[in-house]
Amino acid sequence: MCLLYEMHSLFIMLGAILLLFVCFTVLMAQPVQLPHFVKVNIGQSVTLSCITERGSAYCYDMMWYVQYPMASFQQIISDRKYSTPSERLERNCSLTIRNVKANSTGMYFCSGCSIALNVFGNGTWLSVTDGSSHSPTLFIVRPLDNEMKLRNVTTLICMVCDIPFHSVMIYWNISGTITNGLMESRLSTMKGEYCMTNQITISAVTWNEGTNCTCIVENEPGIFFTKHIWKKDKTLGILARIPGAVSILVRIIIFLLFVIIILVTCLLTRIQLDSTVDLLIKGSQHS
Repeated sequence: MCLLYEMHSLFIMLGAILLLFVCFTVLMAQPVQLPHFVKVNIGQSVTLSCITERGSAYCYDMMWYVQYPMASFQQIISDRKYSTPSERLERNCSLTIRNVKANSTGMYFCSGCSIALNVFGNGTWLSVTDGSSHSPTLFIVRPLDNEMKLRNVTTLICMVCDIPFHSVMIYWNISGTITNGLMESRLSTMKGEYCMTNQITISAVTWNEGTNCTCIVENEPGIFFTKHIWKKDKTLGILARIPGAVSILVRIIIFLLFVIIILVTCLLTRIQLDSTVDLLIKGSQHS
């Protein structure tokens, strides 16, 4: 009996070790998805790649999922629009999407399925456009006075809409200093457009000095869009929008114009006064 009990315990231990080995093999066999970003036009077809390099996973173990912006995670079922390789022992388990629509934009994942675990790939972001080139919409939210009074700092928020989010870079130029800021990864909608934000905190002194703060968006490599903001001087209006030496020059010119206007006014008044005196003198002579 003792021998049977020991053999039974040994079999249980070997089974547990084998199960752990299988689990670790599956964990190491993470699918590799390439490329990380794909951009296509409406009506085209696209193939997303998913390769299993290690482990026991083949295409018959693979499933595809998609997460659309502002939507939940959902499984893709093969049909006329979606198709996967017919050879089930393939290692390249691609997904072909035919006649893509505007609402096909999203993050696509392949997943190796086993008895106990699902191992997801790194994901591919599919961006669907209408083929026309257009600029993203940039908007900077002006800071709150209460924050400056309470914390002696101010927060600037740059909102960027109508862009392929997973390929865009957003950062700030604060008076020549480049900083990344804090990116908001959650997508939001604004009039049907997908938007994301990047915020930065600067000191109240920097803001009150009229420092030029620029939000920079790199939509594609080498293609930049910018939006500027600075504190406006309520007493000088548009002059506060002109930074640095140019502002000083404009102020000097306005001062000189003001002086010239005063001198001209005084001169015209003197001429008018002299004319009046001449008329009075001539009138007294005639009488």
